[in-house]
Amino acid sequence: MNTFIVLIGIGGLLICEFAVSQVKLLITGVEDMYLTKISEPILVKAYKDIGIEVEIKLAPAERALNEVDHGRIDGDIIRKAGLENKYPNLTRIPIVLVIADWVVFTREINISVQGWHSLAPYSIAIQRGLKVAEDGTKGMNVIALSSISQQFKMLSANRVELAVATRLEGILTIKKEKLSGISVLEPSLQKIPLYHYLNKKHKNIITKLTRQLDEMSKTGELSAIKKHAINELLKVGEKGAE
Repeated sequence: MNTFIVLIGIGGLLICEFAVSQVKLLITGVEDMYLTKISEPILVKAYKDIGIEVEIKLAPAERALNEVDHGRIDGDIIRKAGLENKYPNLTRIPIVLVIADWVVFTREINISVQGWHSLAPYSIAIQRGLKVAEDGTKGMNVIALSSISQQFKMLSANRVELAVATRLEGILTIKKEKLSGISVLEPSLQKIPLYHYLNKKHKNIITKLTRQLDEMSKTGELSAIKKHAINELLKVGEKGAE
């Protein structure tokens, strides 16, 4: 009897392993966002290493989050910690993929940046659906736009006084759109680690994926993939600015 039970247990584990290996996940992320593009190859490699194929389908920030929370899409590439408290169907993979360095961009105003509250007297462009910017500017004179390109075009046209974005996103967008006269105000508003999220229905994958990302982080593979992706984006930005 004990032998029979052991064989059943082993068979069950093998079936679980086979089921995981046959999974193809649909992963979303924020479109028109360079940090998404940097994190995407990290996740594709991590999933491949545990035998899972992924398809990436980008969407506007708010829609992407809701699609994952409702289970219509399996995961979100990167988001800040704590969203699992507001969206109970999300599970955060506890390995930092990238760090978002949030800063203020301006054309004509030179202010002393002392945290989010110091932006209150000014008109501010943010990207709709990015919770860091939405939370940081709550109650302020904000125009929420669907893309970062729209943000910086409004700033360039002097239709807002400030734009809030991550440093990398802003610099690459300025190059891509061939904008001039826009500068970064120091110091940073906030530096926030970003994580991958899965819908909780995939709890059988979470432990294995966490272990794989942790190994990639320890060996330096994660950093190497990220560095390569950033360099490629910078090359594209330089070509766009020519």
